Amino acid sequence: MEYINNDTSLLQDYDLQMKVVDTASNSGSAMRDLIYILADDDPVVGLIGAPNSHVSMALAETTKWWNLIQIACSNYNPDLSNTEAFPLYFRTITPITAFNPALLALIQYYRWTRVAILYHHKDYETLVGSHELQAMLTDVNITVVVNEAFIDDPSEQIQKIKELDIRIIIGYFYSPEARRAFCEMHRLGMKSPKYVLLSIQTNDEWWQIDDGLTCSPEDLLNASEGAIFFVFYFERGNNTINVDVDDFGERYARLATALGFPESLFAYHQFDAVYALALALNKSIDSLAVIGKNLSSFSYDVQTADIFYASLRDTRFMGISGVIQFDENGDRIGQVLFRQVQSDGQVEIFGVYTLSEDLFELDNGWTSVSDAPRDRINHVTVIIKTSPVVIDLAIILASCGIIFSILVMIFNIYNRKKRVIKMSSPNINNLICVGGGMAYASVILHGLGNNADSVKTHDALCKISPWVFSLGFTIGFGALFAKTWRVHRIFTSKTTKRINILDWNLFLFVGILVFIDVIILTVWTTVDPVTTNTVSMVTRVDEEQDALIFPVLRKCYSENEVIWLGLSCGYKGIILLFGVFLAWETRKVKYEALNDSHYIGASVYCVLLLSIIGIMQMIFLKDSPSLEYALSAACIITCTTSILCVVFLPKMKQLRGGSSDVFPTNVNTEQLHTNGTFQTTNHPPFKHSIGTCEDIEEEFKRLKNQLESH
Repeated sequence: MEYINNDTSLLQDYDLQMKVVDTASNSGSAMRDLIYILADDDPVVGLIGAPNSHVSMALAETTKWWNLIQIACSNYNPDLSNTEAFPLYFRTITPITAFNPALLALIQYYRWTRVAILYHHKDYETLVGSHELQAMLTDVNITVVVNEAFIDDPSEQIQKIKELDIRIIIGYFYSPEARRAFCEMHRLGMKSPKYVLLSIQTNDEWWQIDDGLTCSPEDLLNASEGAIFFVFYFERGNNTINVDVDDFGERYARLATALGFPESLFAYHQFDAVYALALALNKSIDSLAVIGKNLSSFSYDVQTADIFYASLRDTRFMGISGVIQFDENGDRIGQVLFRQVQSDGQVEIFGVYTLSEDLFELDNGWTSVSDAPRDRINHVTVIIKTSPVVIDLAIILASCGIIFSILVMIFNIYNRKKRVIKMSSPNINNLICVGGGMAYASVILHGLGNNADSVKTHDALCKISPWVFSLGFTIGFGALFAKTWRVHRIFTSKTTKRINILDWNLFLFVGILVFIDVIILTVWTTVDPVTTNTVSMVTRVDEEQDALIFPVLRKCYSENEVIWLGLSCGYKGIILLFGVFLAWETRKVKYEALNDSHYIGASVYCVLLLSIIGIMQMIFLKDSPSLEYALSAACIITCTTSILCVVFLPKMKQLRGGSSDVFPTNVNTEQLHTNGTFQTTNHPPFKHSIGTCEDIEEEFKRLKNQLESH
C-alpha cells in the first residue's frame, strides 16, 4: 500500500487502505469475517484474496451479490474461471488447466501418442486439470494409457507405468509429490533418455528438501536429469508502475524474516493484484464523475461495480511479476514456460507456449522428433533378406551360365553343317541351350525377388520366376527327349517302309509339352495367383537400441501351393519317366552322333538331386533364406551346366580332334539321308555299327539286290 499511496500518478485525493483478515484457510472463518466487513458502515471497494482456492470460491459466491470486485493471486482452481458463478472474480495467476494446451502442443510437437498421467489425490485442481487434459489428448487420438491418482506414495502407479512400457509421464502434482515420484523412478531405474517426467515446478532446489525420503538428494537429481518442469511465465520488462523490483524483493525478504514467515512464491503476484485494483480504481474516477459519483460514494451499487469491473477488465501494465492483463474469464493471460533439469540440477529453458496465440516455441529442447525420447519401445520390422554376397555370387555364376549357353548355341549354329553336329539335330540342340539359359535366368530372378525392396516388385517376380524355370525345364528336357524319341522310332521300327522324322516333328513334340506346361501355369496364375506373404519370426529385444525387433520373411505364396506344385512336378515327373523309358529302349544304340540316351541318365540324376534338396529346403531351411537360396541356386546351376557339358563337350572334342566319321564301318541295317529321313529293314538293328555314307550306299545296293533275287 505504501508504494501505491506514494505514487502521485495514482488515486490523487485518495488514500488507499487495507483491512487484513487471516482466513486460516477456512471457508467458514472467511465467510464470518466477510460478513463483518460488509456490515461495516465504511464500504470496501474491492477484495484481495484469498490464498486458497476453496476459500476464494466461497467468498466469490457471496461477493457477487454485493457487487464487490475480488482479485486473487494464488488460486489455480479452474472452476473459478466460470463467469456465471463468479462474475466479479479476477486473478493474477493462470488457472491450472491453462497448462493443458501447452502440454498438448509439446506432446504433438514431438509426435508422442502414448502417455500416462499421475495426479495428487488431495489436490482438487490437479484432479480437474488431469481429466481435462485426458479429454483433450483423446480428442486428437493420443492415448492416455494410465490416468491415476495417488495419496502419498506413487510406487504402485509408477511400477504399473513401467510394466506397461509408458515412457512419457505427466505429473499433475507439485514439488513434494515430484520428489516421491523421482525417488521411486530412481529405485526402478527409470531415467532419461528412456523416460521423461513432466511436472509442475514450485521450487528451484526441490531435490535438496529433506522430507524423510529414502533417496538422497543425489539420487533425486540423478533420476530427474532430463525431466521437464512447466510453470506459468509472464513476459517481463521495465515495469510501468515506478517500482524497483529488486528493492521490493529485498524489502519483502526482510519483512518475511522479521515476521518468521517463509517467502511466498506468489508475493510478486500479490503485489501486482493490489496494484491492478489500484489502477482500475484510478481509471474509474473519470467515469464515475460523469454520473456524479466518486470512489468514496461506492455503496455496493451495480452501476459503480460495473465501472470498476470494466476498468479492471481493460487494465494492462507491466508489473513486477510481468505483464498483467486479463481474459474474458478474469484469468491472467500469460505463457507456460518449460524448463529441463540438467545433470548439475540447474534448469535450462526448454520452450515457451503463448496461451493467447496457441504457439509453442522451442528454445533449448530436442531439435527434432528423432532426437527426442520415444513414447514407447521402438517397434522395428526387419525384413530378413538373402545375404547380398550369396545373391551376387549366384547372379554372377548364373550370368556366366547364360553366356555359356549362348556360346554353346553359337558353336552349334556355326558348325551345324559339319557331320558331328548335323547328325545330332542342331536345331533341337538350340532348344536345349534356350532351356538352359532360362534355368539360369530363373536363378537371377529368384535372387532379385528375395531382396526386392518393394512388395510390388517382389510380388511380380514371384509370378514370373515359376514360369521361367518351369518352361526352361520343359524346353530343355523336352528337346533332349525329342531327339531320343526319334532314335527310338527309327531303331525299334519293324517295318521296311521309309520313316520320315524331320526337325519340325521334333519341334511339334516339344511344343506339345510346352503347351501343356503353359496350360498348368496359366490356370495356376489365374485361379490361385502367387503373391507375397509375410511370415513373422521370433521377436527379440535389442536393449542397446531400445527396440523390439520383429523379423519377417517375405515368401512367394499361393493358397493351394502344394496342389499346384504337385501337379506341375507330377507332369514333369511323367516327362522324366518317358525320357528314362526312351533311354532304356535305345541304350544299345552305339551311334554317338544320334543317341543321347546315356546323357538322359545324368540329367535325370540331376533332377532327382534337385528334388531331394528342394524337399529338404521346404522342411529344414524355411527360416534361412540365404542357405535356402544358395542350395537351390547351386543345384540349378550345377545341373544345367552338367547337362550342357555332357551334350556339347563331346562334340566339341570330336571336332577338335578332326574326326569326320560319325559311323563305324560294316553297317548292313540302315541308310541315313542328308534330309534327315531313314529307311529300315528288318535286319536286327543292333548287331552292326554304321560307317561312312559310301559304306551305307554300298550296303543299301547289296540289300536291294538280295531282295530282287528273292
